[in-house]
Amino acid sequence: MLQKVYPRTVEAFIESEWYSKVLTAIRSFHLKEDPLDTLQDILVLLHEKDYLARWDSNRGSFSGWLYMFVNNILRIKYNRSNTKGGHRIEGAYSIDAPFKESDD
Repeated sequence: MLQKVYPRTVEAFIESEWYSKVLTAIRSFHLKEDPLDTLQDILVLLHEKDYLARWDSNRGSFSGWLYMFVNNILRIKYNRSNTKGGHRIEGAYSIDAPFKESDD
């Protein structure tokens, strides 16, 4: 069985399938801002915090881990709550679909 290789740098992330999955997920939020600007903000934070290099399989699936990062950035950036009684981000439920890992 082949083990999947996940990107550990922003450069590798941009070259991977995950880049388009994150962009698709951002677009599902139907934000007023350009999705590429939002993606740029996410890439800067991935680089500054060296976030990709810190992931390991003991922390859960890569897709779930990346989803939480993107979701948290969008909640902070757009000052929206994702808790009971708060306003949910549009597309919060559909964002997980692009991140589901295929069994290829």
